[in-house]
Amino acid sequence: MKMKVRVASSAQSFDASRIKLCFDLCCELAEALCQFLKKHGFRDLGDTRPHLDPRAGEASCDIDLDENRDLFETVTATIARLCDGGNLITAAENLYFGPLTDRSMVHPEARLPIVVRYAPDSGELLSYDSHRDEILTNHPAATEVAKECESAVRILSKACASRLIATLHIDDQEHRLPSPSATVFSHGSGPGTTAKTSAYITGILPTAKEAEAKLSGVRDNRVLRVLLTEKVLEAMAGRPFPVSCWVTYFEMESVVPLVSRGRERIVIADIGGITEQRKLDLD
Repeated sequence: MKMKVRVASSAQSFDASRIKLCFDLCCELAEALCQFLKKHGFRDLGDTRPHLDPRAGEASCDIDLDENRDLFETVTATIARLCDGGNLITAAENLYFGPLTDRSMVHPEARLPIVVRYAPDSGELLSYDSHRDEILTNHPAATEVAKECESAVRILSKACASRLIATLHIDDQEHRLPSPSATVFSHGSGPGTTAKTSAYITGILPTAKEAEAKLSGVRDNRVLRVLLTEKVLEAMAGRPFPVSCWVTYFEMESVVPLVSRGRERIVIADIGGITEQRKLDLD
């Protein structure tokens, strides 16, 4: 069984940079699809073989599947799951433009992420219940499917932003891929739920409102560059470093439901119990 990923320019005229963009996105998409298929049991995938047709303004990648099995129905069902993920992320953006914007305006103190609850009788792929402050979905595995599809959907979104058309062909039969908007991953982040932990702060950068700190139990206890609120900056003004303390913090979360936050910044909202620590003598 043969699979081919094709990315082509929708414009009638194109230059070398646009052709290179077609090629790069095609290779990225083929790799993302291979990783997606491997998660669903397709272990015998060969290397992707890219091709470039500068005259046609398109690029393609061939992917070989195990031809010893009849995989057509299984592959198409897996691709349908990818389309489900694209539809969920698109619906999440539509929710962000509507009731979730109202939520942030009426309740600016509200935190992210919003709980997503399976409600088979909700009648919609995604909807917002303002009374419970929950997102309802009639998809039984909305969060899981959106997460596993996000890598490929991000690439398809970049293709849309560049006015490129991506298609998938299985044994020469064309299959629809998700068509996410160009903006779905560009809406930024908002404050997540607060938590409290002990911390060790080695120094601050007042102009940037940042500090270098190690927060107990957060991101493998690595030294991080964190943001500071005005309240925290005032509490730390004029103090010698390093210091140990307790902090109340939150992580920034994606404002679009079902979209991963990536490695968003951590914000220190409050601080107390500040104790000066002796510097290590490294001489």
